[in-house]
Amino acid sequence: MNHLTFTHKCTNNSNQFVLVGNAKEFISKHDTLEKASKALKEINVGRSKWAKVDILAPGESTELKYLTKEIKKTVEHDPSDLDLTKAVKELQMESIMTSSEAERRWGLKEGTIRSACTRGKLKKYVGNGVKQTDRTWLVMEWVMIKEYGEEKSMKAIYEKAVKLVGYDGTTDEDVRYYDSMQDYRNDTQYDTDEDFNNAVSSVFNVDPNEVEGPIIVLDSIGSVDGEIFTSEDDEEYILDAIQEYFK
Repeated sequence: MNHLTFTHKCTNNSNQFVLVGNAKEFISKHDTLEKASKALKEINVGRSKWAKVDILAPGESTELKYLTKEIKKTVEHDPSDLDLTKAVKELQMESIMTSSEAERRWGLKEGTIRSACTRGKLKKYVGNGVKQTDRTWLVMEWVMIKEYGEEKSMKAIYEKAVKLVGYDGTTDEDVRYYDSMQDYRNDTQYDTDEDFNNAVSSVFNVDPNEVEGPIIVLDSIGSVDGEIFTSEDDEEYILDAIQEYFK
């Protein structure tokens, strides 16, 4: 059976942050990204008429490609009355990820999403945004945003912090980003893992073996204080702590 492919594209030409459904329908506008994100979290996309909802910054664009199995439709037919939600949720695979990928992207501990799918807050989405294939759990992006907020990029937070304090690597205060605790370990001069673990536990009051995902290390030459931030920490808290440390 042949499929017909349609595309909706939308560009935000305003100076505000705009919520758009299915890349064509205006939902709301907001002065800040924080307000737009809050509005997005209040939308139950799975039970709404939209297959996806985007936040568009000023000048930003989004598009939605979808397919239909209705071969009686023709390309001349107005696609606006097609069942977009059904078509996208069945056929648009780029918004689906494994539980492991979701944990990595949102900075969650291993097993968090699998547990949430079986007996936690994602269980209610099984069959509508969450699916198990063999032994693998698959989760749609809108479900993750709904329950865990926007994907957190520790690297983006680090880059924002560097600009905020004007860090150029020449001060006694030091702030660095690492993809993992192991990468931090590789960047140190400790002879053994035991020495490294003891030092981190002593200086930062953190057990290195319990830290997963990207980290930001705040330290100072000749000092015994500092802090290690993980994706479980709030962005505002991280930035405030780094600003205070660099005063």
